Amino acid sequence: MRYRGLELYATPTMGGTKIRVGNGVMAEGFFCEVYDAADSDMANLLDHFTLAVGYDIPEISLEALDNGLRRYADEHYTEILAAKQDTQIERKDMLLGRFITSLQNLMSDEKLYTFLSKNIGMEDDEIRAAGCTFLVPHFDREDYARVIAEHIIDLAAENTTTGDCQVGIPYLNSRYGIDLPNDEQLTEDVCMFLRTGHPDIVKSIDLDDEHFYLCLNADFCPFVSDEDEEGMDQDEGAGIMPTM
Repeated sequence: MRYRGLELYATPTMGGTKIRVGNGVMAEGFFCEVYDAADSDMANLLDHFTLAVGYDIPEISLEALDNGLRRYADEHYTEILAAKQDTQIERKDMLLGRFITSLQNLMSDEKLYTFLSKNIGMEDDEIRAAGCTFLVPHFDREDYARVIAEHIIDLAAENTTTGDCQVGIPYLNSRYGIDLPNDEQLTEDVCMFLRTGHPDIVKSIDLDDEHFYLCLNADFCPFVSDEDEEGMDQDEGAGIMPTM
């Protein structure tokens, strides 16, 4: 079904497969998927859900299915639209990255970076987001350290329930095309910005070969409750960040 710029697909339960609806109860119904209507190859799944008979729809019929699909799309449209926009941004970055990579055959990396930053006006992190980490050696290192530090702070604040948290260095190296802590100058620059860039947010930091350890002001951590803050222990309950 095409609805509100989306394609909604439904597969009925069959062959003994049913939908678990809680407390061990199984029901017949439909397994459903949502794609952008323009995604003819169904390459990017935006959402998936089930419609169980007796719970989400009254019966197995075309009318009940259509009503159930439309109702779900209406109720979750904001979330689906956000996923659709994220997918579009990722695709644009991928296509831009392919275009930039193709230019490597025409000019040196240094000239390519100058072309992208000066002529096109791309920021270093926009070049990175397009998958062109091979140009990182030509970035403004101090500004790139600031970008990395701000990402660490944002990621930590969104993923801690106590204010204490850790962020994996291997994850940062993969995302930003860097080599922490072996790149001592960049490591020092990132640490300096973590300590001085937002003193109202970051209370203290430490690091080893695998992680940055941060203690944040709980007022800037949306998932820290008053009870969590009162019982906070820097050695326990720390939010664990990606380490891939």
